[in-house]
Formats: sequence, C-alpha cells, structure tokens
Amino acid sequence: MFCTLLLLATSALASSIYNPFDPIPGEKEAGARASVNLSVEIDRGNLERTQTKAGAGFEVVHDRLEYKLIGQTHQAVTFDERTAGTNFLHTRLTRHLGVGSLWTYGFAQVDNNVFKLVTLRNVNGVGVELRRYPTDSFSFNIATSVMSEYTRYAEGAIDDDDGLRWRNSTIASLSVKLGDRMSAGATAFYQPRLDAPLTNVRSMGQATWVVDLSPPTRTTNDGEEVERRVVSKVRFDLRVDHDTQPPPDVIPTDIGFDTSLSFQWH
Repeated sequence: MFCTLLLLATSALASSIYNPFDPIPGEKEAGARASVNLSVEIDRGNLERTQTKAGAGFEVVHDRLEYKLIGQTHQAVTFDERTAGTNFLHTRLTRHLGVGSLWTYGFAQVDNNVFKLVTLRNVNGVGVELRRYPTDSFSFNIATSVMSEYTRYAEGAIDDDDGLRWRNSTIASLSVKLGDRMSAGATAFYQPRLDAPLTNVRSMGQATWVVDLSPPTRTTNDGEEVERRVVSKVRFDLRVDHDTQPPPDVIPTDIGFDTSLSFQWH
C-alpha cells in the first residue's frame, strides 16, 4: 500500500475536463493509494490577499477493478475581490470486460468555476476504453463515452449550454519511459455536444513530465537489491483548455503550467 503526500501543488482546474491517465507506462500496481495537499497563504500590508488550495485523492486497484475519487478547491480574495474560485469532485469506476484489452468505465463529477460563470456543473457518463502495453516502456489508451451534462450559470449570464445537454468524450493518451528515472505522457480530449458537434466543442491537451528524484535501488555486498522505502518525484504539467462556445465575456482558451513534488512510502 502506497501513501502519497503532495508537498507542492500549484494546479488549479481550468475546466470540467479531468484527466485520469497516468504518465508512467505499464499496468497499475494492485493496492490502495491516498493523496492530500494543502496550501494557505495570507498577506497583509502592501498586498491584501488570502488564498487557500486543498485537494485529496483516493485510488484502489484490485483484480482488474479500479476505483478513484479526487477532490480539489482553490479560493482566493485579493484586495476584497475574488481572484480564484473553483471546486471539483470526481469519482470513477473502471472494470475489465474480460475481452482482450477492453475496459468499461462510469464516472460522476460536480464542479464550479467563478471565472467561467459556472455556478454548478454535473457530469455523468459511461464508456469503453482500450488499453495497450506494447513494451515495458510504452503504453497508450483510447476511450470514448457518452455523458449527460447539467450546467447552471451565474445570474445574468445567458448561455446555450445552460440546462441538460449530452456530449461525447473521445480521449487518446500515451506514456513513454525515457530512462530509469524519467517518463512523459500526453493526453488529448475532444468533447462535442451531440446536437451541435461541429460548432460546440470542448477540448483539452495535456503534456506531463515526471522525474524520479530518489536514490537508485541499493545493492548489498551479497548482490541482493534492497527495495526503496521512500520514493520522491517531481512532476511538470502543461495544459491547454479550449471551449468554442464560452459564455459572453469569457476567454475561450486557458493555458496552465503546474508543478508538484511528491513523496511515496510503503
């Protein structure tokens, strides 16, 4: 069983699209994993700001059955004005179909985003995923799902996506091991609304680089390898979100760069 404590997390969700894919290639190890992160910043004087970031995650992998739960919040007030306001909760269940590399999955999600004028968005979906591991250093996933999406916008904001809509979500993801201590991943999401597939589309692209900072596995004088009890990693994420039909006065494209440092022990 692994536990993860995120010591540095700068991520803030810019859209409703959650990326569940791991940038490290290969099948996931069985067991349970937990993660937490918390950041509080209070400035007074020349800068009047209060900012909080918090997140937690839980994942269980057992006999071709996977369950994941993740939540995040980012709130900030600067000079009595709201400068950040997002909340996000996502739960996901994935199960092997018993046929080749095919999996099925279902998910539910609730989020809001003050600066996108979204006071509530609830997404529920089911889909099929293909997982392939051609080598120990390379893997890729292709998935597609149908999802219902209920959106409520801030008072006074008029948007065609308001209310209950249906979307398709198509995903392609790959991960590559670049050596003993580095790996990289790339994921693309394409989410057209089913009644307007050419004009109303949300999309996301994310590139990730992970570096293992831990000392290499130690070898005793007898030639026996000693397992590392603590593993530390640094992760870099570049993410681009685009909405072809955002609410009025909302910029259609968001770009974010996130850095996180983690310690794992078992």
